[in-house]
Amino acid sequence: MKFLYTIFSLLFIFAVNNSYAQIPSNVPTNGLNAWYNFNGNGNDESVNANNANNLGATFVMDRNGNPNSAASFNGSNQYMQVAAPSYAFSETGTFTYSVWINKPNTDIGVFMMTGTTAAGNFISLIQGANDVKFGTNQQQSAWTWATTSLTLNTWDHYVATYDNKTMNLYKNGVFQVTATYPYTGAASVILPLYIGRGVSGNYYEGSLDDIGIWNRVLNPNEIANLYSSCTLAFTTQPDSQSVNMNLNAQYIAMASDTLATYQWQEDSGTGFADITNGGQYSGATDDTLNINGVTLSQDNNQYRCIITSGNCTEISETALLTVINNTSIGSISESNPFSIYPNPASSSIQLQVNDGLIYKEYKIYNLLGTEVMKGIIEAENSQLDISRLDNGVYMFQIANANHVVRLIKE
Repeated sequence: MKFLYTIFSLLFIFAVNNSYAQIPSNVPTNGLNAWYNFNGNGNDESVNANNANNLGATFVMDRNGNPNSAASFNGSNQYMQVAAPSYAFSETGTFTYSVWINKPNTDIGVFMMTGTTAAGNFISLIQGANDVKFGTNQQQSAWTWATTSLTLNTWDHYVATYDNKTMNLYKNGVFQVTATYPYTGAASVILPLYIGRGVSGNYYEGSLDDIGIWNRVLNPNEIANLYSSCTLAFTTQPDSQSVNMNLNAQYIAMASDTLATYQWQEDSGTGFADITNGGQYSGATDDTLNINGVTLSQDNNQYRCIITSGNCTEISETALLTVINNTSIGSISESNPFSIYPNPASSSIQLQVNDGLIYKEYKIYNLLGTEVMKGIIEAENSQLDISRLDNGVYMFQIANANHVVRLIKE
């Protein structure tokens, strides 16, 4: 039985991977609801099988010269429809539409629409006449539009994103305009997807290609890569580092393209900025960034890498730098019989001693020489509560140990 379960699991994984293998590598599959490449049909190439019923559309040459690889509509009675998609959008949710458009005239037409005529539903569309409009609505209310330019008889790429009432529209990988959906209380239900017309008509004349639908907002880099057909990616992402103060940190990122260029960036709390070589830094424009002698001021700084190849750009994951204050950490020896850390400390300290100091008395003095705290050491490693001490500078001493440590309480 276990053997059969394993076989079925492997078959399922193979099926999923094989389905995604039909999608170009520059198309994000995270959150992908549907992908229509119109290679002779209206099938959804994602794992969700939101296949469109083709009601008369024909297939023509796409923007890359491939025959039967884009959908063409006559503007009068041809369209495609997905009657019951596997997803639903809401006015407080997120989604993204992506579509290539080649429009021959200024007649109004709906490129794609999710909706019905039922009152109160949250609906959305992309349409155009002599421009391109991304619209959202609480059905039977006034539409809200984000509008940008249209070039006739040219393949142009448009991406519309929606994020909790914020609408953004991009053209050819570049942000164009924003708008704000004003309504509340619209119903979120599964609604038909129309391609080449709207709910009430407005048939589109022209060609469409590579329609993508996601249940999340694509970031600007993903949008730019959809337009430029970039396949640039990271094969190695930088990892967060925890480094003792005054030691060195190293971050590594590797690009899939051996000819890609690198630029490391740092965010010290005011936003990411390019790093230049010099001082602590080397490798700022290589795959390996070195930071020599990290300081406490760099604790919690963030680092990332930007790779570029031609018109393609990719941003790495963010990696954190944690700087450990090891001022009072050291090896325990005859000349250094105990240590305390962290230092400065706010509520507690770790005390590390050699075994000869176990059961000895420790004392803490303020700078006036007044004893403010004492106790007995019961182990080589112990934690001491100093939360009741006032903020300031103290001296830590252990009986019979010719060693004093300056302790800062903050």
